[in-house]
Amino acid sequence: MLLPLLLLDDIRNHPLTPHRRRRISRRIPNLPNPNKNVGFIYDVTDITLYKASTGGDDDVVIGKGTIAAFSHGKKNTTTLRSTIGSPPDELDEISAGKLKGDLKAKKAVAIKIVLNSKVKVKMGALKTPKSGIRVTCEGIKVVAPTGKKATTATTSAAKCKVDPRFKIWKITF
Repeated sequence: MLLPLLLLDDIRNHPLTPHRRRRISRRIPNLPNPNKNVGFIYDVTDITLYKASTGGDDDVVIGKGTIAAFSHGKKNTTTLRSTIGSPPDELDEISAGKLKGDLKAKKAVAIKIVLNSKVKVKMGALKTPKSGIRVTCEGIKVVAPTGKKATTATTSAAKCKVDPRFKIWKITF
């Protein structure tokens, strides 16, 4: 069985305006399922956007969003689109300072995108129970927008890692 591919292709960073919260549009135009006999059914997917740090232990949450539940049929390519808004909690002064400093010094910020969902696999009449899945994409650079136009992120070095999450129950007799 082949797992579906995740091709991260288009990320846009929209400018912040007083009447609108900061938003980042994320589109995965090609999510191909190469299987002839296997389909996937995804629950609502949570998206968390981090400003990536070099060590990985100091990542700052800069956005949250969701993708609606969807079915990924056999030999199918699915396009997903989501808008990621500001996180519900405000950034603390230290994190905001680091983010602002990176934008001024480097003109671009490295981000990490984490997707969490539950998925069912369907093979003919057989459906598996839902299992957790986490996809982490790193190597993405976002440039701060200037003016009213959105900027496109650099995704050429992006690498995504899929982490299946299974619950194993111990039963004692």
